[in-house]
Amino acid sequence: MANLEEPACEFCDELMGESRSRFNVMYPKVGSRIIARNRGFVALPTLGQIFPGSLLILPENHVESCARLPLQQKLLLCDFLGDLLDITQQFGYPAFFEHGAQSYTGGSCGIYHAHLHLVPLPHRIPVTTVLPDYRSSAEDLCCALRDLSNSDHYLLFGYENKVVYSQVKDMVQYPESQYFRRILTEYLGVSRPWNWREYTTPEPDLIATIQAYGNAHASHS
Repeated sequence: MANLEEPACEFCDELMGESRSRFNVMYPKVGSRIIARNRGFVALPTLGQIFPGSLLILPENHVESCARLPLQQKLLLCDFLGDLLDITQQFGYPAFFEHGAQSYTGGSCGIYHAHLHLVPLPHRIPVTTVLPDYRSSAEDLCCALRDLSNSDHYLLFGYENKVVYSQVKDMVQYPESQYFRRILTEYLGVSRPWNWREYTTPEPDLIATIQAYGNAHASHS
């Protein structure tokens, strides 16, 4: 089993090519899992492929949540997401989510580098099922992130034309770590661990995702 020591920032280490990053320890022969890059953002396959084809979209600079990005970067993120949504439709029904938190809140999954999940679901799930305790809705990701600009801890789930979100302080129940991965795994009856840290050996689905998105992105360009 690989020695998976937690670095100061998992994603910063990986983007800088540090050998101690979890991905580089687990996949020393791959080199990089980045499948797309666009004006300060990268997309890469998720460790713990609950749904094959799942991606993370993150800024190359260290910001703790997507809501804390400057407005111009929010717009660039939304444009990048739009491009990736088109490609992801080949693998399933695309949905995106974020458990955004500042490090001092102790929330999220313990990695405080903004990362938006993009997952191809087998079918569309009602947003009220995934986030029943939401407090607001928006027509797109940009509107939601603008509204959450001053939030230090929030949950956000959406599709291309529907986004629901809530600040954790307004929720009835405090969300557990990896909230959305838990909910989606349970609701869809997926027999894979929801906790990405349980994936300690190379995943064939991750390698297949790198290859599939590479081919799809090339044909999409």
